[in-house]
Amino acid sequence: LISSKENGEPIDLFRDRIMFPIKNFNGDTIAFGGRRNGQASPKYLNSPETQLFSKRNTLYGLYQAISTMRKIKKVVLVEGYMDVITLHQYGLSFAVSPLGASLTTNQCLILKRYCEEAVIIFDPDWAGINAAMKAADQLIETGIYPKICLIEDGKDPDEFIIQRGAEAFYEKLQTAKDPIDFKIQLVKKGTLDMGPKDKSKIASFLRETLIRQRDEIIKNEWVKKISQELAIPENILLSKFFSG
Repeated sequence: LISSKENGEPIDLFRDRIMFPIKNFNGDTIAFGGRRNGQASPKYLNSPETQLFSKRNTLYGLYQAISTMRKIKKVVLVEGYMDVITLHQYGLSFAVSPLGASLTTNQCLILKRYCEEAVIIFDPDWAGINAAMKAADQLIETGIYPKICLIEDGKDPDEFIIQRGAEAFYEKLQTAKDPIDFKIQLVKKGTLDMGPKDKSKIASFLRETLIRQRDEIIKNEWVKKISQELAIPENILLSKFFSG
């Protein structure tokens, strides 16, 4: 709580911030997050790392979400403290957030204890989309099946559920796409003309996700999907994806 001393006096690390206690999986408060309440920088600030608190090993809202996650074997991943809190208030008690946009391998391994599927809902700007794709790849490597969901109009999950309600949010979750479908959709929205060079680039883009999948059935279905979308024979794709 104290950042340093100025003229011999301690300074409040979280001055002029809205405070969020961060708990471990046992429910013990091990750190704090603070969102600025004025012009302070940065916008979000976490406690310094200690022997008790490591960002890469902690998920915000996990303690409150564990019970539901164990029952339904699913988690919703969002970016912010308020996203987690608001979703829980509206009954989606299986929402958690990494402390920062980047999901770590350790966080994925923690989630693997409680769930088999994940829906990622990050900001709909390019930074959020990129973070969501990276998070999906991390989850795949851990053995969790991820899907990615985008909320239109630049809304955060908490804004959407407050304005539209829990039922609309559940309907939005049903539109989530698996990582390969999501990437293909991104490509279709782009300006590529699907010439030979572009197809090769797209295949490399999709390969980053596909090679992380350990389930052979899912991997095989993904290869079929890519083959259909790019009009490239499966044997050619398999050679590109797995040779060397």
